[in-house]
Amino acid sequence: MLDDPIRAHLRAALDALVADEKVKLHAHYDANDAKMAERVNRLSPLLQLLGTLRVELHESPGVEISIAPQGHMATVDLKAGASHHTLSLATTYDNSAFLLNEHVVYSFDAESTERSHTFSTPDDVMRFILGEVGKHIASHEVLRERKA
Repeated sequence: MLDDPIRAHLRAALDALVADEKVKLHAHYDANDAKMAERVNRLSPLLQLLGTLRVELHESPGVEISIAPQGHMATVDLKAGASHHTLSLATTYDNSAFLLNEHVVYSFDAESTERSHTFSTPDDVMRFILGEVGKHIASHEVLRERKA
């Protein structure tokens, strides 16, 4: 067994390494928290608009708008008979722009499409989302009218 002086040196060396690592980890987590706070702040106006749109469209078939409780992202799902269209909104890693990932799946032929869109302004993001929601609602209404 190691004698007490050697054990004391090992313990001191380990304590110093742990203390250094803790400083690095706190700095890393503080930077991550700041980036997340910036993301939430940048997305806040868009998430408020999407929340209002969700209330407005509460009776529109196949439209689901989900907003993360932490405020860091939102998802718009547009579900039709043969397709499922998902728009996932966040910011780029450095929070310099808005990132909208689009995923469309067609059940008849198992085809799927994925695209990423980058927008610099909230207006551009909402214009795109409203365009896709409008297409979905119009398609649903036309199909319903054609059945009648």
